[in-house]
Amino acid sequence: MELIAGLVFGYGLYNCLCSILKIPDSAYVKPFRRFKTSTKSESIITEAKAKIYYQLLNYIKIDELKRKKLEKTLFLANIDKKPEEYTAEGLSELIFYTLVGVALVMINPMMPVILIVYGFRLYNKHRKYPYTMISINKVLIESELYRFVTTIEQELLIDTDVVRIIESFKNRTNDVFKKHLERCLTEMRTSNEISALKKLETRINSSMLSDVCRGLIALSRGENNREYFARLSTSFKSTYINQKRKEASLLPDRIKKYEIEVLVSLGLIGITAMIIGNLPSFK
Repeated sequence: MELIAGLVFGYGLYNCLCSILKIPDSAYVKPFRRFKTSTKSESIITEAKAKIYYQLLNYIKIDELKRKKLEKTLFLANIDKKPEEYTAEGLSELIFYTLVGVALVMINPMMPVILIVYGFRLYNKHRKYPYTMISINKVLIESELYRFVTTIEQELLIDTDVVRIIESFKNRTNDVFKKHLERCLTEMRTSNEISALKKLETRINSSMLSDVCRGLIALSRGENNREYFARLSTSFKSTYINQKRKEASLLPDRIKKYEIEVLVSLGLIGITAMIIGNLPSFK
């Protein structure tokens, strides 16, 4: 009886909140549903979160300074969302689990506490996610700088056109670095080459990239920096080799996970070969 009473109370509370907060119904949410689900329970949860999400979008107002800062953070994290959308996405998780916890208070008084703590944990994880991705993307960008400098060094034998050099490299790098180079090229064509390179240096807080940008800025000013990029290539080569050695040192630990599977597979192949080889003798 307590379970039934809790369910009825939760359903009634949900409808009351939908009416008071003017949360859009499923007919409005379905065309805009962002998440693909495979089960009915997941679909209901996703729909409820989506209702809260779209309602929050109408009320979230971010200060212009904070908005620009968050917009820059999302760009560096390679997250293609507006600041209001990303904030609403995290808050919708927190509000959903808070409402579920309140609805289940009659079943278990500890449920609200557990679910609210879980909601805060998800929200905190969601808030920190862009900064985690920025650190990962920084590593991915720095891993490409040796190849970038080597390309610049080779291209300087032809001419010193910075736009052409970046254009020739951007399609041969990873998606993260490519996105930054494409934005830099757009700024170069619409405004000024030097200011675009300075913005690229500022966006990515990397000492290695700063050295590359300084050399490219000198090229844009008409200086011949072949020796500078040759020295930079030698310096980056040692960093690149050390990075690859570090990655190679992690491989044995990964391989150990599959040693048993490989041994069993080889054993089965050997036994099968022996059986097939001895089939004529049985005849």
